[in-house]
Parts: sequence; structure tokens; C-alpha cells
Amino acid sequence: MLQLHATKTRLYKLVCSLESLPPMGRTQVRKTYRTASYWMEWTDSTGLWCKAYFSPCAGKPLLTIMKREPGGPEVSYKTYPLTLEDLRERGMVREMGAVVFPRKTCYGRGRSIEGNHFILHHRIFGFILPDF
Repeated sequence: MLQLHATKTRLYKLVCSLESLPPMGRTQVRKTYRTASYWMEWTDSTGLWCKAYFSPCAGKPLLTIMKREPGGPEVSYKTYPLTLEDLRERGMVREMGAVVFPRKTCYGRGRSIEGNHFILHHRIFGFILPDF
């Protein structure tokens, strides 16, 4: 299983290959809570507020760039599909294994009737599914 992994520099270079950006110090990068999604905000030279959102969607990595006037309507909205080879070259993908959590099957007052069982736990959101 693969997971997206971005730093401010890597995300800046990815977006910079598609759009013109101000210096890195004038951008803000954040990671969403408990997911492998990142976004970057900046103001371009024409005064438009811009936001790039980097996230897996349906198992595929996507980069969405939205531009709008401050407090006004949306000017443009572009989505770029990214390839795994390009992301691997940039160091933005890492291998993740499945996580196994111990679980007890309990009956009544907490007594185990079947002993310790292990279940396989994986999260679907935030991972890139390989092509089959």
C-alpha cells in the first residue's frame, strides 16, 4: 500500500512545475488532520487568492488548484492527475504496511470466550491503490 507524503519544499516544487508561484516564504502549507492530504495557499501577482489541494481521490493522486478573488467569485479551478512514477521521483510516496491490532472477543463480564484474536485494520482514505 502506498501513502502520499509531502513536505513544504516538495509540494512547492510540484505546484511550481504547473503554476507560477511567489517565493516559498509567502506560501502557507498545511496537512489535513488524520489523512494524507495537503494544501498550500498563496496570493498571486494579480491579487487572486490561490489554493492548491494535494490528495488521493478514489485511489489516485490528484492536485487541484483553485483561484478566486478575495471575498469574490471563483476565477479558475483546475485538477491535474499525477502519475505514481513522477511522485516517486519527487519522493512524495512512501510504502505503508497493514496494521494489525489485537482484539479480544468478550462475553458477559469481560471474560474471553475465544481468546485473543487479531484483526487486520486498514484505512481506505488517504492511500493510493496500485493498478491491477
